Amino acid sequence: MMEEVYRDNRLSFAMLAVMWAIFIVSVIVLPDRIPVHWGLDLSAPDRWGSKLELIIMPFMTTILSLACMGFARVVKGETYGDGRSSEALMNKVTAGITAAMLLLQIGIMALTAMSL
Repeated sequence: MMEEVYRDNRLSFAMLAVMWAIFIVSVIVLPDRIPVHWGLDLSAPDRWGSKLELIIMPFMTTILSLACMGFARVVKGETYGDGRSSEALMNKVTAGITAAMLLLQIGIMALTAMSL
């Protein structure tokens, strides 16, 4: 069963691995106090915090992705009226959500690096 879930969601698992790798490298490289919030103009950070706050993004993305993968297992075998698989759609949704969150994390890390 787990082999099938992994096979159907290889891309999502790869993106999650990249997110966690970015987090681990960030914890090692960044100083203890980093910018964690910016105003609308993005000119200067308006809140500073611990670099451990960066765990929020990969942690929440992992939970959300696993929930989507679980939901894909629930709809396994279900189809739309035209025969398209609901499970395949959920696997694509999972990959899309994971990709969007990965891009957001990369953007946050770029802002953090530019603000140091």
